[in-house]
Amino acid sequence: MSHLEEHQIDPSLLLQYIEILTPIQHLHPELVTVKSPVAGEYLERMYRGKFKPWSISLKKTIYGRKIADVFDIPI
Repeated sequence: MSHLEEHQIDPSLLLQYIEILTPIQHLHPELVTVKSPVAGEYLERMYRGKFKPWSISLKKTIYGRKIADVFDIPI
């Protein structure tokens, strides 16, 4: 679960890169909306002109509630 301040009220999951086996390159560098992966960092996307961690709300979405239910995460 996310420990970021903005997720304290809305519990959310973040996706973190663990190890990158094959180098990943952008096919269209001029259209980059997802930051290049770095092991240990979170998946980030462009949001209002800045890169922010891509999160999944456990409360506000049906699939988030299902994830919380499957993994017994209190929300």
